[in-house]
Amino acid sequence: MFAPLARGVVSVLDMVLPQRCVSCNVFGDDLCDACCSRFLTSAPVVHTDHPSMLSVTAIGSHTGGLRDAILALKFRQRRRVAIRLGTLLGRCLRRRAGYLVAVPLHAARLRERGFNQALEIANGIASVCDIPIADGVIVRHRATAPQSGLAQRDRRGNVEHAFEAGPNTRRVRGQTIVLVDDVMTTGATLAACASVLNDSGAAHVRAAVLALKL
Repeated sequence: MFAPLARGVVSVLDMVLPQRCVSCNVFGDDLCDACCSRFLTSAPVVHTDHPSMLSVTAIGSHTGGLRDAILALKFRQRRRVAIRLGTLLGRCLRRRAGYLVAVPLHAARLRERGFNQALEIANGIASVCDIPIADGVIVRHRATAPQSGLAQRDRRGNVEHAFEAGPNTRRVRGQTIVLVDDVMTTGATLAACASVLNDSGAAHVRAAVLALKL
């Protein structure tokens, strides 16, 4: 009840008040061009190998202005920031892929937040990389506690068996898939989703996230 009301208030304020950059607070846009340029130049694109599954590409570390932007898109309903950051992440991707697959939210969390930030990030990537988004491939059938509130040792168990193949899983067979999410800490969520994709016949799975929080 209160979450939709809060989203409505934020939407009205967005229309009435001048926009400020969520990273540097200057007037003009949700995320200004100067901050976007800084994200791509001051923090190097990070490529890492997760020991259990896949390579991960990120704009940078979960610090400073990039962290502020990610928190704004997740907790202040700044949906347009997710798309803008997605375009930056798309520029960091070096290899082609068959499909982008956004890490899904549980239906209850989706109603609470109003949008899936991973899907909006994927929309941004798709706009600059010409890689289609495959929806309905993975379903989050079990609600879980937010990973951000758990100790690292508890995160894998929190998302274990939380995901399953969706109605469109056949689309990933033989394809290279890029999993999309906002932040990677331990990689437990990405690993759980990658397992579903691998079991569904994906040829290769890698990940793209806005930031690494390692």
